Amino acid sequence: MCGVVAIYAPHGGIEPTAMQDAMAALHHRGPDFQDSWIAPSGTAMLGHTLLSITQLGGGRQPITSADGRVAVSVNGEFYDFEPIVDDLTAKGYRFKTGSDSELPLHLYDWAGPGFLHQLRGEFAFVLWDDRNRQLFAARDRFGICPLYYAWHGGRLHLASEIKALFAAGVPAVWDSEAVYLQHHGVLLPGRTLFEGVHQVPPGHCLIASNATATLRRYWDIDFARSDDQTAPLSDAEAVERVRDRLVEAIRLRIPSSGARYGCYLSGGLDSSTVLGVVTHLAGREVPTFTIAFDDPTYDESAVAKQTAAAMGARLYELKVTQGDLADHFADTVFHCEGLLGNGGSVAKFLLSRLSHGEGFRAMITGEGADEVFGGYEEMFEAPDAWTTDPRLAIVKRVMGGKVPVWLAAGALMADRTNALLADGLKDRFADVEPLRVLFNHLDIEGQVAGRAFIDQSMYVWDKTVMANFLLRTLGDGVERAHSIEGRLPLLDHVLADTATDLPATVRIRPGRNKHLLREAARPFVTEQVYSGPKLPFLAPPSPQDGTAPFLSMLFDIVSGKAMDAVPFYDRKAVLRAVETIPTLPARERLGAERLVIRVASACVLQDRFAPAAA
Repeated sequence: MCGVVAIYAPHGGIEPTAMQDAMAALHHRGPDFQDSWIAPSGTAMLGHTLLSITQLGGGRQPITSADGRVAVSVNGEFYDFEPIVDDLTAKGYRFKTGSDSELPLHLYDWAGPGFLHQLRGEFAFVLWDDRNRQLFAARDRFGICPLYYAWHGGRLHLASEIKALFAAGVPAVWDSEAVYLQHHGVLLPGRTLFEGVHQVPPGHCLIASNATATLRRYWDIDFARSDDQTAPLSDAEAVERVRDRLVEAIRLRIPSSGARYGCYLSGGLDSSTVLGVVTHLAGREVPTFTIAFDDPTYDESAVAKQTAAAMGARLYELKVTQGDLADHFADTVFHCEGLLGNGGSVAKFLLSRLSHGEGFRAMITGEGADEVFGGYEEMFEAPDAWTTDPRLAIVKRVMGGKVPVWLAAGALMADRTNALLADGLKDRFADVEPLRVLFNHLDIEGQVAGRAFIDQSMYVWDKTVMANFLLRTLGDGVERAHSIEGRLPLLDHVLADTATDLPATVRIRPGRNKHLLREAARPFVTEQVYSGPKLPFLAPPSPQDGTAPFLSMLFDIVSGKAMDAVPFYDRKAVLRAVETIPTLPARERLGAERLVIRVASACVLQDRFAPAAA
């Protein structure tokens, strides 16, 4: 993965220092080389910071056309692209770099913006066409690679991270409504915590010309409709087809010879499947990294050790303590640029630091299977007793009278959340219904209506929690902070399309989450993993004795100077919430700590970016 920056100035007048400052802010994403290109018309400038995976110095960007009037800057990887290269070569195109990143340049010239459906992988790119004075940017289907944009001073700025936009001169200003919504569990597609700073949504492209920008969707998760629940395949055929796509997706993400790569491993099915297939394909020992917590309820390292041993993998184990979580919380928030909810993001941040320190640049990871195959308990139907809150009425109307656990839990926590918010914020958005706002931003008629309940739940989760939170706080943000490229085969869109074409009853069985994936993965995992439960990756809450460094760190942050400048919270209420955490049972401590972690995250963002109040 690399860092991408672009500035589009319809009337010219780009300042090169703005580009230089933005690229400097992305040095961690691409420490090997950086360069920029300005269009002959002077109305656009592209920048790139390079992380070389297969060879240092290879793949330098931006890449330009033969006449120097079209250029592209790419973050990510395109897979299975060789047949496309052969086809374009036969059409007369000449590839001068040997890098997969050159692909959009020629596809755009041949087919225009419609070429996106041919791309497979994790990517975000910006292309400038100086012939037609048009900027074309796109983000991969699930949103694995981030791409942010903002208009300022009549110029459109784009970058792989928000901090690069700020470095280029975009002002940092809180988006109070976005903060309010996120504290109520609503993460809107394309929204950030900062006013005027947006994301190109997953599966979308952005086209800018004549000082305007337009978003277009080119792909979406398309679960099978309920009126088409007859499986076109037998169970055995479905398993075999998904297994073939699974192996293919993982094979494509194994770097070519010469690159040092490994796998992240927990005690669960997803990462164990990835390691098992990689080991099978590589035919050798695969370096593997896992996290060990000191609380046995949340520690998966024992199963990870057994899995690694069964597969002959070399295991690097990282022990993460409450003190480690405290020491690196602020840096993790800075790189994720959002509100965290658990120390697991900090642990993954440290695991990526370890893998970088051991000389690795690419890691094949297991994120994403739950979002396609139905892995989280939170995705299933909540009991009736949880769904009486009138705020859930809109959910019931959209989802056939049912409510997913994760949305019901958010409503149950709403009063505790509101107790921490300042009166001014609550008064300002007293009439806002967070869940109605959420559903107004989704394609309910096209992608939710007419689906099985579990698929409706997964769709809403995928477009919000996964795209706007999990892929950043457990993926790109914490990995790229240490110049690690994460590759996510379980979010390969060909694999996902194969699975979602099948009825929910084939993918998921009562009492057995991820049934289809379990059967597809069975030849590659141990019996212990195959039969094991879903284990959510969470750092443990602070111990009940109240002496944990992490809890002390939270108290120090929310009682510090940054809290004075954050306009969203009732300081006294937050401090009381911190003080009561040790008195709560373990499960309640986790939830109560989540609320305070969000507040502390906002304080860190205030300290690092100094956003003004809206």
